[in-house]
Amino acid sequence: MKICSELLSSSEPKYEFKPKHSDGWPSKLSKEAFIGPAGRFVDLCLPHTEADEANLLFHFLTVAGNIFSRNAYYAVSSARLQTNLFCFLVGKSGMARKGTGLEMASYFFKQVDPDWWKFRKVAGVGSGEALIEAAKANKEGDTRTLWIENEGGQALVIANREGSILSMVIRLGADGGDIRLTVRKNPVIATDTHISAVFHITRAELDTLLKKRDIFNGVANRFLWACIHRSKEVPFPGMPPLEKSQDLIRTLKASVSFAKKQGEMNFSDGARSLYEEVYSDLSKEMPGIWGTLSARSAPMVIRVAMIYALLDQSKKIEESHLNAALAVWIYVEESIEYLFDAGTGNKDADKILRALRLNENGLTQTEVSRKVFKGNKKSELIDKAFELLLELRLVNAIPERIPGNIRGTTRWILIR
Repeated sequence: MKICSELLSSSEPKYEFKPKHSDGWPSKLSKEAFIGPAGRFVDLCLPHTEADEANLLFHFLTVAGNIFSRNAYYAVSSARLQTNLFCFLVGKSGMARKGTGLEMASYFFKQVDPDWWKFRKVAGVGSGEALIEAAKANKEGDTRTLWIENEGGQALVIANREGSILSMVIRLGADGGDIRLTVRKNPVIATDTHISAVFHITRAELDTLLKKRDIFNGVANRFLWACIHRSKEVPFPGMPPLEKSQDLIRTLKASVSFAKKQGEMNFSDGARSLYEEVYSDLSKEMPGIWGTLSARSAPMVIRVAMIYALLDQSKKIEESHLNAALAVWIYVEESIEYLFDAGTGNKDADKILRALRLNENGLTQTEVSRKVFKGNKKSELIDKAFELLLELRLVNAIPERIPGNIRGTTRWILIR
């Protein structure tokens, strides 16, 4: 999915974009993502940690979506979208402070529901069967399961072992509902599951351990992918002062109580209009790895929007909640693009994209031919590559005059 250029370039843009770093690292999360309790959480925690905004926000949304339980849902035909999220947080190195975002989220949420935090949080899951067991309801009927893997690479290793069913359980768990393993002598069944997951991993581990089959078999596109980094040096990190946190804790308690009483959720009129406006881009079929990893963009956006709505104790998804979810998804898209060098399926088009990312002012047709392809690529192949990039709304073509040349040229600009 790419948010359409017409929407972003309108006279009243819904998002504020900043150029990505020259190495392709995602631009900062848009301000629309930091609304309501989620924004207050990030503002409170950021001065006390080396974790960046993305680290804090993705942990907060994932943990909130789990503590809310499975009662609130959005209906898509006969399916139910719940508020459970699966996230992969990827740091450039072990210094990305991946776990500190979780520490901040736990500081707040374990005061909201201590028993849930103590008894429904799991780590070090060694098999698909173990995850099913962890997801079973307790005596009180609670099926919330928060799965945290500080060494996310280990889960990938387990999933790729011969005979492992972990990949299948991840797919079923991310979708919500029942998980039934009946092919063994002793069937393993967990009903009405509500599993959320946060995996921490470095870029090097990801490149080594994530297999292509995980990308294309429907496992990887169940996750929100987010690049995170060490934002600053904090010699004496700590938690926000309790007196400043109490108001947010009270709000979160009210939000959880509200969420547990909800059933089916819908869009407000304004949010419905916005969703209709962006749905074509959310559901557009894209080629290559990029298309595979973003294939679930529409339901992912709805899940995140529901979390923002429930945090605000709103029975409907308002336009501000959908805008926040779209801002989160844009960051996910840019993270996918960076982490996987997500391609279009056309090598020439991918090479042009890489060059345009490094040239903020774009490149002319002549510069692409001479500098990118060193004059060794037929013009019709370059034209074909640009046709694909235009079709995917990845570039803009701007006519440019050349003194003494009646025909002029075309300057190609990357849509960010």
